[in-house]
Amino acid sequence: MEKTQTKQNGQTEAKRNPVEAYKKKIADTPSVNAEHDKLIQWFQTVRFRKKLFGGIDEVYLWRKLEELNRLYESALTAERARYDALLEMYREKEVEQ
Repeated sequence: MEKTQTKQNGQTEAKRNPVEAYKKKIADTPSVNAEHDKLIQWFQTVRFRKKLFGGIDEVYLWRKLEELNRLYESALTAERARYDALLEMYREKEVEQ
């Protein structure tokens, strides 16, 4: 995690609010494709439902993880299609030579 120079009461911004620090780090990640944009957007907006005792709601967490998994599968499918297209272009170029 990147530490900032801004300090308040001897703490860096990352220590005062680690969730926001992670969101900023994710926002600074360069996007590869539209599916990656969706993943970045999801990480910036995801919220977890808290329980009065015991942290976060486990069922809700599993729903969010399932949603994240669908986004990753979509991103992998898009990347595979891009890779296949590049591979086909390379093969066609070799045949022409």
